[in-house]
Amino acid sequence: MFSEPRGKPLGRHYVQTEKAAQIVTLLTEGTSFRTVLRITCVHKTTILLLLNMVGDKCRRVFDARVRNVRTRFIQADELWSFVHTKDGNLGSDGPEEWGDASTWIALDSET
Repeated sequence: MFSEPRGKPLGRHYVQTEKAAQIVTLLTEGTSFRTVLRITCVHKTTILLLLNMVGDKCRRVFDARVRNVRTRFIQADELWSFVHTKDGNLGSDGPEEWGDASTWIALDSET
């Protein structure tokens, strides 16, 4: 009944730190979004907020730590897909998460 308060990475109305770690672990291991919803019993909006926060923090760490990387051989590519429905077939009442999705990646074979 009485326990130490635990941190909630998204504020007082969201998930505990342990649950947030479970969600991130499941997603990084390749578990589907819907499966994560079922396993954790956390609302999809909360999971998306958590992913947004984790991505922002990863970007800040990367920007702060990766400096003076000299590249010589870069290969860039794009992967296109869609979430549920292609943009061309998506109605105006479709959820914001649906539609075209692109991922861009650039790799240097030496660094």
